[in-house]
Amino acid sequence: MMKSETTHMRTRLAPVVALLLGTSVLAACETTPQEYPVSHETCAPGDPVQTLDANDCKLPGM
Repeated sequence: MMKSETTHMRTRLAPVVALLLGTSVLAACETTPQEYPVSHETCAPGDPVQTLDANDCKLPGM
């Protein structure tokens, strides 16, 4: 039993489409943000938040 040409084409294009989609998503991510998302202030190397980690962010009562 042979696959139809359409099914064969879809099988070959699926990895290409996945690769292009993944590349597009990664390209949209910034590696070093230029401003803070809430205040929209410009980031600076000396900002005190640069030294924070997950352990510094605890909710009251925890």
